[in-house]
Amino acid sequence: MANETISREELMHIVDSRLNPATGEVNNNLIPFNVQQFNEFGLAYHSDYMDSAGLWGFKNQNGDVVCSPKFLFEPICYGEKYIVCSGSGWEHYDELPEGRIWSKEMKWGLIDKSFNTIIPFDYDSIECISPNLFDDNDEEIKNDVDYFVCRKYNDDKNEFYINSEVKDSNNNLIISGYNDVDYIIEYNQLVVYKGRERWPNPSDPGYAGVYDLSLHKEIIKPEKYHEMEIIDYNLFLVSDDIENSLYGTLINEKEEIIGKEKYWDQVCHTFRKNSKYNYQA
Repeated sequence: MANETISREELMHIVDSRLNPATGEVNNNLIPFNVQQFNEFGLAYHSDYMDSAGLWGFKNQNGDVVCSPKFLFEPICYGEKYIVCSGSGWEHYDELPEGRIWSKEMKWGLIDKSFNTIIPFDYDSIECISPNLFDDNDEEIKNDVDYFVCRKYNDDKNEFYINSEVKDSNNNLIISGYNDVDYIIEYNQLVVYKGRERWPNPSDPGYAGVYDLSLHKEIIKPEKYHEMEIIDYNLFLVSDDIENSLYGTLINEKEEIIGKEKYWDQVCHTFRKNSKYNYQA
């Protein structure tokens, strides 16, 4: 089909059959909505993989358009902020005309409920990682601070991220200098990576370390362990075995060995009293 001539009417029929008109959830008295947006190529954005098309804007609860459709993908709400994607492109996994696969014009940013830009549209990926804080009685501590991982790819998108920054919801830079970070903050500590993404890859293992957001510093450098998991505050399950990352050693923030476990998922929970801890596996 890639070598055949196709009329614009046929192209419109193909595209129209794949459109997914939709609305999002109500937050901040705003409702994201999706519309078709055609241009000289047929469509401003289309993705078979995401099963979505067109552009997203915002309406108020009266149905009035308060932000015209201009974002790719559905906006993702966190409190009074939204992760959004701007640009144009064409992405597909079959033989649609033009052979349009990917556009590097797509960039992600963060806006507020008034559609002001908070984090600029300079990134290939933005993800919210929420703190998960607990007191000594294992009661969750409420925390209104949201942190966002802002990632940039190498020019070759088959390689790992060239840089990942962590910013707060006011665009303040919190962490930088790593290729990637983990997907969640545990006990106000975050696993960070150099020479790899957070997903394990035996052919490109890289290293994992730990950054403490309360102390504003790195407490375990990413230069020894290939895998790391935060079990409790200052208690980490690590592996330096590339071939079998399931084998783990429990260490503290001083890298002193607390114990060893054959499989990571055997560490069920830990107990702390007066800043001392033991674990049950």
